[in-house]
Amino acid sequence: MVGKPVTQGTRLTVEYILGLLAHGTTMEEIVEEYPGLAKDDIYACLLFASKTLQDASFVPIKAEALWMRFLTHQCVDLPRRWPRA
Repeated sequence: MVGKPVTQGTRLTVEYILGLLAHGTTMEEIVEEYPGLAKDDIYACLLFASKTLQDASFVPIKAEALWMRFLTHQCVDLPRRWPRA
């Protein structure tokens, strides 16, 4: 948690809140589970993530998936090429 942004007045990281939302937890369920949190805090997490991503550049997901498949294939085949001791 050191150096990670947290919601004001809590020890809940923005990453944790976004993870809950990404896994289908509703805002109401989050607020109910964490009484110190308000819906506005969750909106602030979304705004923070949005602002943070504005200046970032990304590889398109399709290209990244192809690259990962290539790397995985290469890593799986690589040990068979090594000489036996």
